[in-house]
Amino acid sequence: MRPVPNTGSRNRGRASLGVLACAAALMASSTSARALSVDAAPKFHIDPSVRSRGMGGASGAVFWGRGTNDWANPALLGLAGGISYTGGTTDLYKADQLTHRWTLGYGGIGFAAAGDPFSGPPGLEIVADPGILTSSTDEVRSWGIGASLSGIAAAVAGLGHGEPPAFTRYADLGFGYNHKGSNTSLHSPFGTFETSAVGVDWGLLARGAFPFALGGGAIPARVEGGYAYSVMNANDVGSAPVVRSHRHGIAARFGLDLPASWRDRLPSWLAAGFEPLVSVGAAWDRDFISDGSGPTNHDASYLGGELGLAGVAFLRFGSQTGYNSWGYGLGLPVGRFGGIRYDEAKLAEISGRDPLTSHSWSVWADPVEMTRALR
Repeated sequence: MRPVPNTGSRNRGRASLGVLACAAALMASSTSARALSVDAAPKFHIDPSVRSRGMGGASGAVFWGRGTNDWANPALLGLAGGISYTGGTTDLYKADQLTHRWTLGYGGIGFAAAGDPFSGPPGLEIVADPGILTSSTDEVRSWGIGASLSGIAAAVAGLGHGEPPAFTRYADLGFGYNHKGSNTSLHSPFGTFETSAVGVDWGLLARGAFPFALGGGAIPARVEGGYAYSVMNANDVGSAPVVRSHRHGIAARFGLDLPASWRDRLPSWLAAGFEPLVSVGAAWDRDFISDGSGPTNHDASYLGGELGLAGVAFLRFGSQTGYNSWGYGLGLPVGRFGGIRYDEAKLAEISGRDPLTSHSWSVWADPVEMTRALR
């Protein structure tokens, strides 16, 4: 990218938009950058999930583990449990990106907020390197809600002290909605200029599981798979052009739980935090991109994988058009009660430029499980 010119607010505004377009391209795909150059709200396409970044952005159908990417597919919110917070940073080439996200979920219903959705600290903030006379800040606040049919059915059965319906162990269908609002501020000797936009996303998730056992029934195992469909910027942002994204995703995972002999040696509340003991997952997303409701201009593909070990260590890798990525996670699960995890991801261009590095810390707790343990 060219150095930021210092010749006035108009040029600075163009540079700020250039930073956003570059950032969005690095966080989404190089093929989408052409469309983002005319987008009314390019910030909506910048994915704040460090886990997703390590997997090449392939996360719309990744339904397992903590830190599912509800920014890309709000239907994943139906799988949320307890209270969680994730804060992250990314060093962009000419800007810094800061993120803050909260999630609350129980009984198949999940709610998320990126920052304070109404005021206060934003959920996603991009601060461009200041010029001599100008500076700019881009902020995104959002909220979303999702539901899982299997989660709701299991919760209703639990209220009557009954067993969950059999289908909850094998199949699920989820739906979700996100509302995102952005504000861009440009400060110069001529005054402060602001623009704003609103984006609406929706998504669905269908998944299934096949549980079985190995070692004569001593080692529980399962194969799981899912399909996701989501639309980003389903609305028109005023009269300005908006890039609309229709994303299809598939994901699958194989997991081995703790052997019965190991589980018997641990408290029941603690053992759950180390499952699956070993897991291997893969995901692929295909994104069809258009200007507003018009025909598809081009598409992008995202491919990624994740290897997990007892909820403690994770290794991730991925690729997208023009970029390769890799990352890892280190966690400390405290059974069903909560835990903490650090994630890091690097996104590298084929051109050989230094990779972008992203960091995040996540912490979660489940007050419902804590209350049950005290009874």
